[in-house]
Amino acid sequence: MNKIFYSTVVHRSIISLEGDDKINFLQSIVTNDIKKAKNQYAVWAALLSPQGKFLHDFFIFLFKDKLLLTCEKEREDDLLLRLEKLKLRAKVTLKKENTLKLFVLWNPNIPSEEQEKIVIENIKNHTNLIFFPDPRLKNSGMFIISEPNSFKTSFDNNIITSKSYLDYDEFRIKLGIPDGSKDMPVEKSYILENGFKELNGIDFNKGCYIGQEVTARMHYRGLIKKRLVPTYINGSPPPAGSLLTINDKKIGVMMSSVEKNGLALVNLQEWSKLEYLDLKFEKTGIKPLIQEWINKEKIS
Repeated sequence: MNKIFYSTVVHRSIISLEGDDKINFLQSIVTNDIKKAKNQYAVWAALLSPQGKFLHDFFIFLFKDKLLLTCEKEREDDLLLRLEKLKLRAKVTLKKENTLKLFVLWNPNIPSEEQEKIVIENIKNHTNLIFFPDPRLKNSGMFIISEPNSFKTSFDNNIITSKSYLDYDEFRIKLGIPDGSKDMPVEKSYILENGFKELNGIDFNKGCYIGQEVTARMHYRGLIKKRLVPTYINGSPPPAGSLLTINDKKIGVMMSSVEKNGLALVNLQEWSKLEYLDLKFEKTGIKPLIQEWINKEKIS
C-alpha cells in the first residue's frame, strides 16, 4: 500500500477570528467568498491593497465559533496589524493560535478521492484534528490543523510517512501553485497573474472587497500581462528575483525553486513561443512547463 506523505508547514502559523461580526468583516475585505468555508471545506483567499496589489494569502476555515486563517509566520504580526486597523468597531477578536500547527498530506501517485478516504477512515481522534482538502487543485493534497502531539498520535505509521517540507515544496512548484510572498512580492504583484482565478482564490460574484475594482478591471478587460509558470532548471537554480531572458531580451523573473524545479513570472508577449524556447539566467537554461490548468487560449 502506498503511504501518504506528510510534513509540518513550518513557515505558516494560525490566527483566529471570533465575534458576532467575524464573517461579515472578513467577507468585506478578502478576495474569496468565505461563506463557502464550512463542512470540511476551506477557501483560499488574499488580502489586497486598495491598488489591487498582493499583501497576504491564506486558507480560511470555519471551526465551531472561530474562523481560522493560515498566514505566513514571519508576516503574522503585519497581517494582525492590518486586520486590527480594518475592523474599526466590528465585533471581532483576533488571536494568535500558538498551540496549533498546519500539516500538509500528499502523494502524487494516489488519486485525491482515495487519499481523502484513507485519511478520514484512519484518523483515530477526529475531535482534535481540523481536516480539509486543498481547494486550489484537485490533486494538490490535503491539510490538517492540529496540535503537534494530537497529529502524531492520530495516525498509524503504516498509513502516513514523514517527509521534508522541501519535498512538498517541490511538489507544489511542479503544479504551478504560488506560496505567499515567496512567489508574489508584497505590494508589487497582481493575483490574477499568479493563477488565483484558476486556483479558486477569487470569487467575482461575491461583492466588494479591498482591491476589487482593479482586480475586476484586469479580469474583464484582459489586462493581464504576466503569468506565473512552473519551470525545469537545467543547472544551478537562479536566486529568487533573477531576471530571465530570451536572446538577451528580458522575459521574466525567477521566483521560488527547489532543486531542478522552479516558478517564474513570465511576460505574455512571448507566451505563444514559451513551450518551444529556453529562458536563460547567465548560463542556466530555464524550460517553462505549462500545466493543464493554465488555459493558454484564454489568457494569451
